[in-house]
Amino acid sequence: MGDNSIERKLVDLICSKQDAFMGQVKTEIMSFIKEEIPKLIRGSFAPEFESLKKKLEGLETSMTFIGEQYEDFKKSFETQTEEMKLLKNENEYLKKKMTGMEARLSDMEQQSRQNNIELNGIPEHKQEVPSNIVKQLGKVISFNIGENEIASCSRVAKINKDSKAPRSIVCQFPTKLYRDNFLAAAIKYNKANPDKKLSSTLLGIGGKDAAVFVAEHLTPSNKSLHAEARITARNKGYKFVWVRNGKILVRKNEGSPAIVISKPETLKLLS
Repeated sequence: MGDNSIERKLVDLICSKQDAFMGQVKTEIMSFIKEEIPKLIRGSFAPEFESLKKKLEGLETSMTFIGEQYEDFKKSFETQTEEMKLLKNENEYLKKKMTGMEARLSDMEQQSRQNNIELNGIPEHKQEVPSNIVKQLGKVISFNIGENEIASCSRVAKINKDSKAPRSIVCQFPTKLYRDNFLAAAIKYNKANPDKKLSSTLLGIGGKDAAVFVAEHLTPSNKSLHAEARITARNKGYKFVWVRNGKILVRKNEGSPAIVISKPETLKLLS
């Protein structure tokens, strides 16, 4: 019995020492795993992690560059937009200024003709003397023209070279008042002789009889506007279209107010 007791105690001691040893070994193994495994993982994947890090850094740099480029483009676009706006405003200003200058030049050109009359419809002859034709017209309308009352008188070139109508005769009188009195006498004659208005036969010109028209001498632009006004007035039922002091006027009927036609756009407003 004594021997068995000793043996059992020895076995228990060995087992306890073995358990303590195994526990220590297990602890050391776990400590090793905790310390060495992460190192092992980092060591194994370090190249990949470094490559990925560089790629991310490159992407970040690219994004920063793109952002800067976008901001530069945005600023440039805003600057160009502002410049375009300024140019547009300047262009509008210059257009208005140019329109005003053209209007003033047109008025000055028309004023330079304020002493002139224009005769249309008179047949042309090689031996004609335009000033004598005007003097004969003066006799017909009972407006005597003295020898020195005509400053200049001649046929003028056609605006439309393809037109078969005879060239107009332009005659310059000494003053605007003289010109106005001549026009008034011509209008008075036609009103008094509705069945025998001014014509080439009355002026002693041979050949086929042709109606003769006496009017203010308009600039080419005003003459074109006058023609357009007559067409528009006819289409819209306006009874009267006339010219006074270089201005084109229309009136729908006897009781309606006169409307000055200063530009083609005004015709679009007629109702």
